[in-house]
Amino acid sequence: MTILYIEDDIIDIKNCQLLMSRHTHHTVKIAKDFDTAISIVLNEDIDFVISDRRLGFDNFTENWTHFFGMPFFIVSNQPDESLFDLVQAPIAAYQKPIRAEHLEDMLSAITKLEQEPNMAYAENITAGAPEMLREMVLILKDQFVDAVQRLPHLYENGETEELIQVIHKLISKFSVISMKDSFAFFNLVEKYLRDGLKLETYAYQRLLKDLNKGIDFINQYIDLNELHNS
Repeated sequence: MTILYIEDDIIDIKNCQLLMSRHTHHTVKIAKDFDTAISIVLNEDIDFVISDRRLGFDNFTENWTHFFGMPFFIVSNQPDESLFDLVQAPIAAYQKPIRAEHLEDMLSAITKLEQEPNMAYAENITAGAPEMLREMVLILKDQFVDAVQRLPHLYENGETEELIQVIHKLISKFSVISMKDSFAFFNLVEKYLRDGLKLETYAYQRLLKDLNKGIDFINQYIDLNELHNS
């Protein structure tokens, strides 16, 4: 995993780096301000964010929309629940400095979010009827592909109402292929947009990323089970 730690205190940074050095298969990147952190999230593959509540006069609440869609944890001298009323709340908040058990909890929580798509639900509701299953799978693929093609235009042209409708129709489709974290994220995006908030770049990119992951899985399933159109 690659972790982004947003912190400007050198002692806390050194502490985090020391703890992470015990996990040679994980990497930690440091951002000492929110502008740098936002740039890293947009340009590199980050699995989750750990952030201090405040860096100088800036605070996470004022910047969190740029990280919307990214799992995150808060560390603070005074951890409380003031961030848990955001559309996307932190997974947890911890007292500074980060301790070894905190890091283990974070890694465990993120591992549980990892998605392994499967067709168990689709196979169950079609009662094993091959033609019905084939039809459902091909419809799923068409809807995902259509969404990937439409989203850039809707997002770039600010067609929010239409974007909401597209996202709303996709939510249940993720449950069909057991992408539970995507199901939860698309639900959050719908609420986020209905609340009149602006979707920032990372969240938009994640919409496309999750859809493409679904398409890749469905294509593999189609090939494996020879469900192509006749």
